[in-house]
Amino acid sequence: MEKKTIAAKKYLCFETKASHNTIKEIAEKELMKMFTAVEEKKIKMSGPIEFIYHGANDDMDKQYDVAFAIPVQNDEIPADGYTYKTIEGFDCVSEIHKGSLEQLYWVYDGIFEQLKAEQIRPTDEIREVYLNYVNQSSPDNVTEILVGVA
Repeated sequence: MEKKTIAAKKYLCFETKASHNTIKEIAEKELMKMFTAVEEKKIKMSGPIEFIYHGANDDMDKQYDVAFAIPVQNDEIPADGYTYKTIEGFDCVSEIHKGSLEQLYWVYDGIFEQLKAEQIRPTDEIREVYLNYVNQSSPDNVTEILVGVA
């Protein structure tokens, strides 16, 4: 686990509410449409897609805010349903996970156990940066988990 500061970035965003039980279904439905809009509008991406969560915890049914956020270079008119937004930077701890996304919960458990042991208070913001996404269960996925800290 590494401590770092993430700088503010401009994103193309789709924002909604989800729970751990619904996020996969929502992402599968919305991300295809979002990437199609990026291609059609010739929006220049400046990094991999991020999921930005506010208010998520280990309750599988609890609703939280989530933004599917694509870092962008330009701010032309987005397709319906999307907004351009500058999201402020934040202090966080980072952990790289390689492998199936089904294993992310164990990574989170380890991060939160270590934060507790080191008496570091997490904030309500969590980001997942999909550095390399193949499919849900691929051993070749690379995901950076960023947990906000106070």
